[in-house]
Amino acid sequence: MISKFLNKSQNIQYLEIQLCENYVGDQGAMFIGTRLVEDCVNIRILEIGISENNISLQGVENLLININKLFNLTQLDISLSANNIGDEGAQMVGIKLGQCSAISFLQIGLEDCNIGDQGIFSLIKGLRNCETLTILQTNNITDIRASYFATEIVKYAKLTKLKIYLQFNQITEVGESSLAIGFSQIQSLLLLDIELKKPQQTVKTFELLKFHSCNNFKKIL
Repeated sequence: MISKFLNKSQNIQYLEIQLCENYVGDQGAMFIGTRLVEDCVNIRILEIGISENNISLQGVENLLININKLFNLTQLDISLSANNIGDEGAQMVGIKLGQCSAISFLQIGLEDCNIGDQGIFSLIKGLRNCETLTILQTNNITDIRASYFATEIVKYAKLTKLKIYLQFNQITEVGESSLAIGFSQIQSLLLLDIELKKPQQTVKTFELLKFHSCNNFKKIL
């Protein structure tokens, strides 16, 4: 069914694929990745929902192996939540999406993916072309990688909108302070939406942002 549909989709510019809680697996991810590149070359906006599909590192590589050949792709919303991709899978996501120079809007769902410090380190390093970046609920992040994230995100010269939800992590006041300092140094950033593990942590981070005089922000959510 998907094959027949995608085969007729050469001229479409927007495509949404929702296959959450199915049995896609690594082989199914490879099929989707292959068909997208061969049949949807003109796609500009792509949404892929494949949460809870028993996808591993190999499946992530299969799905994204040639995504950089979608030269017109500017907006990508991809949910990989509840798949055991681990740190290496997060690294693969960062590498492959980092090769997509036209993508300016990126949303990634990574809840319950067994991603730790090394994974977020590798992921964030590859996404510097984004203007709008949303990272939803990455897991097991500590103060060390919160600090790295804050240092690396400053290098995102085009970033105007950032949403990052880190409710299920091990970030303390040290990490909060690092994030606030890093966000305050992103000169292009106009909108920031952040949620941490506890409401009071989020409030504290916003207080720190105000302390660091984030006058360039038009909106803090």
